[in-house]
Amino acid sequence: MTITDLGVQVRAWALDEAAKASLGEDFGVDVCWSPQPAQTPSGAIQAVPGWMLLITARNPLLGQNPLYHLVPVGAPVPGEAQVRAEVGRGIKALRDLAASKLTEVNGGPHP
Repeated sequence: MTITDLGVQVRAWALDEAAKASLGEDFGVDVCWSPQPAQTPSGAIQAVPGWMLLITARNPLLGQNPLYHLVPVGAPVPGEAQVRAEVGRGIKALRDLAASKLTEVNGGPHP
């Protein structure tokens, strides 16, 4: 019999992809699940485990809270391709957000 710890597996995919995409920058990565409402074929609403991906990055503005990206990655079991794609999108989004914060502080146009 094979038993898979879903959290460990999803986290491993996310960490592996973040390591590839980080280019030496520091990012925090975690996954967790939370109950999400879903409609059954009979119309009833029930809770299913919805997995969430969290990525954090240092804020380029001194003294400010870290930047973060939070996105759902699947229910009830996320797929590897979706997790890896969302990590790539999340890291890009955090880089873009950091750049826009610096542009605003430096008096540039707001994106």
